[in-house]
Amino acid sequence: MQPRTASSFLKSYTILTWTSPTGKPSASGFWGGGSLWLIGDRGRNITASPLGRGLILHVPSLEGLTDKEKEAALLTLKTENEDIFPVKVDGYYQTRLHPKVPDASPYFFTTPSFLLGLILVAFAVLVGPVCLLRWAPVGKRQRLFILIPAISLGVSILLAAVILIGDGTGGRGSRAVHILVNPQDHTGLITQSQVCQTLILTNNEFTLPEDVHLQGSRLEEEKFQIFHEDGYAREKLENYFREGNLCSGGWFTSRSTLEHKLVRPITTRASVTVISMPQADGAPVLQSTFPGALSNLIYRDASGTYWRIPNLPPGERKTAVRSEKIPSETPPPGHFHAEMISAEGELGPIPTLDSIKWENTRITVSGPAAGIQPPPNSHNSHDRAHSA
Repeated sequence: MQPRTASSFLKSYTILTWTSPTGKPSASGFWGGGSLWLIGDRGRNITASPLGRGLILHVPSLEGLTDKEKEAALLTLKTENEDIFPVKVDGYYQTRLHPKVPDASPYFFTTPSFLLGLILVAFAVLVGPVCLLRWAPVGKRQRLFILIPAISLGVSILLAAVILIGDGTGGRGSRAVHILVNPQDHTGLITQSQVCQTLILTNNEFTLPEDVHLQGSRLEEEKFQIFHEDGYAREKLENYFREGNLCSGGWFTSRSTLEHKLVRPITTRASVTVISMPQADGAPVLQSTFPGALSNLIYRDASGTYWRIPNLPPGERKTAVRSEKIPSETPPPGHFHAEMISAEGELGPIPTLDSIKWENTRITVSGPAAGIQPPPNSHNSHDRAHSA
């Protein structure tokens, strides 16, 4: 099964609209997880065709209808095909572009420590009974104009020191990275979802290539709210800036739980290739050119059969084993899915703020397999012809 490109679909249909997470009608946006609506006189009901991780939505022709009739027809189509059309949530379309956001529960702040509470109680005692009864009694109340600011300043410095010593600087977090490759034109798309807990930040500036799309939100734990995604409420970031490669401001703020999603188109020759070496049981032979070793590799051939390889180092050829059960990841026919050991260079996580320590980084890769893919049971036909 040869991978399809967006251009092959655009010859017979009219583009109605698009839903690309980057906001731009590009082939990589559709292929990476967006959706493209095409209107054509197909004379049949709406259908959805996979394009990478995205969808091509074939919509019956609306030619000859008024604008209101077209709007009503599209509303009917969306209502009758809820399982196909992408859903818009909080201004964004829910697509399969980004990997699942890592668990954020370890990155929420706990209740204030006993020491902080003790300092606040001591502050209340000092500015209240101690000042009024001993340091500034009746007849010497003017001392309060000096005592109150001095005590407030001292306690503020003490609180800052306790927080700095207790929490530290920088932050920690987890990232989920997905690298989608297309060997047909040597392109790829890196999508990244990350969650972090920031402590005291002495610098919140970082550089990011201009071709990287970045969006973020502040997470709040909502234990009893089930209508939020993953059970967390999301608040839009404020006062963030991006000029050229420089990002600053509200992208990262001190003592916060933050979520960021990034997208970057790349050029790469990394791929998983099906080697033309048919085995007796039809098992494919695969070879990887990814920079890191692939693990838990799942390949689905043109007939829909799933094959797996536990570990595939770069450059090595290995014969896949038929999967006895349907895997949790189900790539389309002719595609593969695998985890990859983190590697340096472009085929890896998109770096953001240097002071964040990423405790966990999970990288997955997928895409169409390259090379010659013999049709199912072609070796059996060859054997029968030979024996005849």
